[in-house]
Amino acid sequence: WWIIIRSVSKDRSAMHRFGQWLMHALVAFLFFFNLIFLWNTVWQSEAASVAVTDKASLDRAFTRRDFTSELRYLQLAAEAGSSFAQSLLGLGYQEGFGLPEDPVKAEKWFRKIEDKGEPEIMFYLGRFFESGEEGVTKNINMAERWYRNAADQGLAEAMRRLGGLYYFGDGLPKDNEKALLWHRKAAEKGNVGAMLMVGIMYAEGEGTQTDETKAEEWFRKAIQHAPDADSPYYWLATLLDYQEDYTDALRYAQKAVELNPEDLDNQALLGDIQFSLAYDGKNICPDFRALDAAIQIFRNIIESGTAETELHWDLSLAYLQRGDFDAALSEAATALQREPSTDSYHWRLAIIALHRGDMSLALKQFESFDEAADVNP
Repeated sequence: WWIIIRSVSKDRSAMHRFGQWLMHALVAFLFFFNLIFLWNTVWQSEAASVAVTDKASLDRAFTRRDFTSELRYLQLAAEAGSSFAQSLLGLGYQEGFGLPEDPVKAEKWFRKIEDKGEPEIMFYLGRFFESGEEGVTKNINMAERWYRNAADQGLAEAMRRLGGLYYFGDGLPKDNEKALLWHRKAAEKGNVGAMLMVGIMYAEGEGTQTDETKAEEWFRKAIQHAPDADSPYYWLATLLDYQEDYTDALRYAQKAVELNPEDLDNQALLGDIQFSLAYDGKNICPDFRALDAAIQIFRNIIESGTAETELHWDLSLAYLQRGDFDAALSEAATALQREPSTDSYHWRLAIIALHRGDMSLALKQFESFDEAADVNP
């Protein structure tokens, strides 16, 4: 104030000193301003570089489940707005990957992702929490949260996954109505897996009244959207088989096997339909070509070593209808040997023994069935 007063009073010396002081102050201000600007530019550049080019380093940190050495890079990238880094920090603090478990800090970073509304990042967080993959603790409630966030942003696969959580009820109350709602939303966006689930739920009457017409419509839509996938053909063939439309069912089952011949479910369905065709009620005698085709398919599956016990019984029935009683008895006995506690197998084996004329074996199996029935009435 003394300098200012003297300068005002026309003191040239004081005015000169005031001018020098003002110049030094201005230079100092500009110096520190540029220093701060330079530091901020470098920081932003480094953060952006980490967010874009050093993702591999962050991937390695996630693979090791230890973010300690990469914490600086994570924080730089996260502060610069990298959703990937923010999600890693959230998981790091949530799961304690080389960081102290801190739900508050985890929630801070998770909320930043929610605020930005990036559906792909939210979807993958949902997958981690649903499956417990990559060392993340399985948490269905967190999976529901992230799938719903991604679904609200319009991601069809997140809608399908959310519907699956409600359908299977693994960690959440089973809710078929919600399951159908979210699967249908995903299906309407063109998600083929969701189309199949909507069709299955209409066919089974889950979350809605049974409507086989709508079920067929959705299966056919799935075929239109994914003509090179076997699953839509499989499910349409299954529905047509149930409706006893064996001719069309056979056509779609054959297509499913053509697209994916290694899938045993496709083969088993084709065998079942061939067996049904042999006795479709249109001919007095069985169609032995269809029956032989069913036998061959069942044998191929059994020889693969992965057949379920029930398939041995299916094959025994096919042999029985073919008149090969020894082979029928052998397959039925194999089914009983694999699952001796299954009461109905004793009854079935007894029936086949009667056809073969083995009264002793038939009587023995009827007695075993009665004993089992007394234990499990």
